[in-house]
Amino acid sequence: MDTLDNNVTSSELSLNSKINNFLLETSKWAKFLAIVGFVFIGLMVLAGLFMIGAGASASRIPGLAGGPVIAGITYILMAVLYYFPTQYLYNFAVKMKLAIQNSQQNNLEDGFENLKSLFKFTGILMIVVLSIYGLLFLIGLVGLAAM
Repeated sequence: MDTLDNNVTSSELSLNSKINNFLLETSKWAKFLAIVGFVFIGLMVLAGLFMIGAGASASRIPGLAGGPVIAGITYILMAVLYYFPTQYLYNFAVKMKLAIQNSQQNNLEDGFENLKSLFKFTGILMIVVLSIYGLLFLIGLVGLAAM
């Protein structure tokens, strides 16, 4: 891997018109996906607030008060978590489009930095989720063995 990194940093890469077209089209799709992501984040927050409100009004019913409130808080926390990769994707789309249209090196670098951040965030999140799955699997095995 070090050899590949050294080769990339020591040579200059150029963006030809074909690569520019690919990056421009990619930025359009990335912006579309980011906007859809922001819409769903808004819907998740609204659903969470609705659930919290429903849970608060159901607090007079024994045994039902906690469920909707916990679900609502979970939705809002998921929306917050989903915001970051969506923002990275949107920033990538905007910076890449500016870089290609105006031939601006700094926007190209910023665009790729946001793309790197998107993949890094997603990778770390995947590690966390897989770790939780592994832990739940082990807990299940221990529970099964205890029976």
